[in-house]
Amino acid sequence: MLQPGYAHRVIDWIDWGDAPTWAATIGAVVAGVFAYRVLRIEQRRDARQDERDRRTQAELVTVWLDLDHVRPPGSAALVVGNSSTAGVYDVTSWLAYEQTTDLVTNSPVVPPLGRTTVELPILHLTTLGIDDFHITAENVGEYWAKVRAVVSFTDSAGQRWTRDRNGILREDQHAP
Repeated sequence: MLQPGYAHRVIDWIDWGDAPTWAATIGAVVAGVFAYRVLRIEQRRDARQDERDRRTQAELVTVWLDLDHVRPPGSAALVVGNSSTAGVYDVTSWLAYEQTTDLVTNSPVVPPLGRTTVELPILHLTTLGIDDFHITAENVGEYWAKVRAVVSFTDSAGQRWTRDRNGILREDQHAP
């Protein structure tokens, strides 16, 4: 059992320091907390910048159907364009119409600032499930307008990407 006055003797034994020491200690703790918060803010900013840098090349790869610069009239061209300064690899493009998809081409590479083009005859619409009985010279453009192009590729850093039928770029998570 503790004797009366024991706590008082322990408190008297501890050197509590002086006011400047207390102020310096409190200041050091506040500075440490502030430095930690600044570090976390910088880490988040760096992570966002890394994400933007990683997506930069992929954002510059597009796919579209060209109806204006092809012959014969009524046909279309599937164009994959790479506006980046590095090549993209293992490029797969296909067409999508409603719930049907049709593989069009595989290309080992689309060079920097380059493009690949695949000519698509009118009859290609039938592989998408469009009855060729309804396709005429007057309405073929309407059918092509309903068809969407999709592309999947690997960027120069080895990341796999897909630009879907709505033009939205997505990182493929299952890619190596």
